[in-house]
Amino acid sequence: MEDGLSNNSVLSITQDSQGFMWFGTLDGLNRYDGYRIKVYENDPDDPDRISFKYVMSIFEDSKGILWIGTGFRGLKRYDKERDRFISYRLDANDSTSISSNHFIEALYEDKQG
Repeated sequence: MEDGLSNNSVLSITQDSQGFMWFGTLDGLNRYDGYRIKVYENDPDDPDRISFKYVMSIFEDSKGILWIGTGFRGLKRYDKERDRFISYRLDANDSTSISSNHFIEALYEDKQG
């Protein structure tokens, strides 16, 4: 934490195709560029930010899209161009929505992408 990490409890780690290291902690998402850490803090009232402080899983798919699974409040997709996040939440009226907003602990991509 003395070097900028938002929390010492790291729940997930990945390196993206641009070389950034991403750390999901008990208190937000952290991006390390080799020199400094940028912290993406949660704000449940701001749809462009991380919606919950527990970042359980991080995954970059074959198209270079970074996906963030939270402890509560759903799934996020990182928009690199705008440096913001897009929300995916359970919608009981939509059979194609995600199945739960709680503890998205693992993210994978199937053979069809």
